[in-house]
Amino acid sequence: MQDVIENADTSSIDIIFDSHLHTARTLRQSTYRQRREKLRALRDAIISRQDEIEAALKADLNKCSEEARITEFISTLMELKFAYRHVRRWMKLKRVARSLPLLLAKSYIKYEPKGRVLVISPWNYPFHLSITPLISAIAAGNSVILKPSEFSVNTSHLVREIISATFDEREIAVVEGGVDTAQYLLQKPFDHIFFTGGPEKGKLVMAYAAENLSPVTLELGGKSPVIIDESADINDAAEKIAWGKFINAGQTCIAPDYVLVPEHLQSSFIEAFKNSISKFFNGDQTASSYGRIVSDKHYERLNSLIEDAVERGAHIDAFGDNRKHDRLIAPVILTNVDAGSDIMNEEIFGPLLPVIPVRNSDEAVDFIRSLPKPLALYIFGKNKKQIKNLLEKTTAGGTCINDVMVHLSNPHVPFGGVNYSGIGRYHGFHGFEELSHKRGILKQSRIGVLKLIYPPYSKMNRWIIRVLLRYFSR
Repeated sequence: MQDVIENADTSSIDIIFDSHLHTARTLRQSTYRQRREKLRALRDAIISRQDEIEAALKADLNKCSEEARITEFISTLMELKFAYRHVRRWMKLKRVARSLPLLLAKSYIKYEPKGRVLVISPWNYPFHLSITPLISAIAAGNSVILKPSEFSVNTSHLVREIISATFDEREIAVVEGGVDTAQYLLQKPFDHIFFTGGPEKGKLVMAYAAENLSPVTLELGGKSPVIIDESADINDAAEKIAWGKFINAGQTCIAPDYVLVPEHLQSSFIEAFKNSISKFFNGDQTASSYGRIVSDKHYERLNSLIEDAVERGAHIDAFGDNRKHDRLIAPVILTNVDAGSDIMNEEIFGPLLPVIPVRNSDEAVDFIRSLPKPLALYIFGKNKKQIKNLLEKTTAGGTCINDVMVHLSNPHVPFGGVNYSGIGRYHGFHGFEELSHKRGILKQSRIGVLKLIYPPYSKMNRWIIRVLLRYFSR
C-alpha cells in the first residue's frame, strides 16, 4: 500500500497537456460506437479489479466491503451502464422549433466535445467521484487529465493504474500529486474544469479558471439541513438520517449536516436516533462497518469542532471513545448548540449531528435562509401542503422528501449545487450536456424571406417590420 503521493514533474504534465490538443481535435469526430467502446473498456477494467478497489478503500477510509460496493462500485457501474445505453441518442442532432422571422429555416443543436477537460476529484469517495465525471467526459467525446486526491493515497494510485492500463495517456491521463500539482494544472488553459471539493477550494479553482476563461463545474458542499415536520414518522426519519449521517463516517458532501425538529419532538427524535445507531453498529462504533476519518488533519478538525461547541454550552452524547491512533471518531449528537459555534458555520464532514429545536416551520425556514444555500435539503413529513410550502420557501441543489441522499442514485435527476454549494450539474444526460458545447446551427431555406426587410427601405418592408413589432409587443 502507498504511504504518500509526491507532486508530479511539471515537464511531464506539459507533455501530456500538449499531446491532448491533437487528441481533442481527433475526438471531435468520434462516433457513438467509439465512445461506447471506451465506456465498455472502462467497465471491464473496473470489474476485473474489484477486489483491489475494495482493498484500497479499506486502507484509505476503513470502508467495509458492503459499503464500498454500494457507494463506490455499484454506483459507478450504474452510471457507466446508463451512459453506454444512451450516448447514441444524446449525440444526435437535436431539431428545435422555428421562430416567426425564420419560418422557413431549420434550426438544430449539435452537442460537441469541449476539448481538454481537467477533473480534480476528492478523497471522501475517491473512486466513484474520480470515475463518474470521467464517464461524462468520455460520453461527451473529450480528452481528460484526472488529478485524484493526495489524501486517499491507495485509491488514487489504483485509479492511475486502471486508467493507464486501459487508455492511451494522450487521451486520458491520471496525474497524481498534492497542492502544487493541482495549482500547476489549474494554470493550463483547459476547455473545462470539473472540481469536486469544499467551497473555499472551489473559490480558488474558479479564480484560476478565470485567468483562461475556462468554464467550470464546481461540485462543492455546505450545510445540508433536515427539516422534521410535525406530521413526520419520527422512527422512520431517525433511522434514515442515522444511515445517511454515519455512512463513510459522515464524510459525505450531501450527508445530513444538522436537524431542525419541533421542540416537543426533540426528545422522541433523539431517542429514536440513538436506537438506530445501536442497531446499525450493535452498540459498538468500532464495528467493521464503521468508517474512519481520512487523515490526522481532518481528525483534529472534527475534535476542535466538538471542543468549540462544548465551550459555548453545547451538550454532547457520544457513542464511544475517540481513538487518535486509527482516526476513529464515534457518533456524536449535540444539543443546545450555539448558533455562533464553528460547527454551525462550516460543513461538518464527520459523524457529528447537531439537533436544533424550532417552534414552527417558519423558524426552521429562517434558520436555513441565514446560512448559504445548501447542496441538499431533506424534509420529513406527511403533510403535502406543508412540504410544498417548505419547498417554495427554501433553495437547495437537490431535495429528498422522506429520505436522505438517495436522489444521487437516479441518473435521470441532475445533481449539483447552487451558489455557495456549487455550479453546474452532472449524472446521466446532465453530465454529458455539462461537458459538451451546445452549438446552435441554422440552415436557411432557398427562399430568402428575410431579404424582404433588407434596405433600401420601402413601404413593403416597413409594413413587415411594423407587423413583426406589433406581434412581438403583444
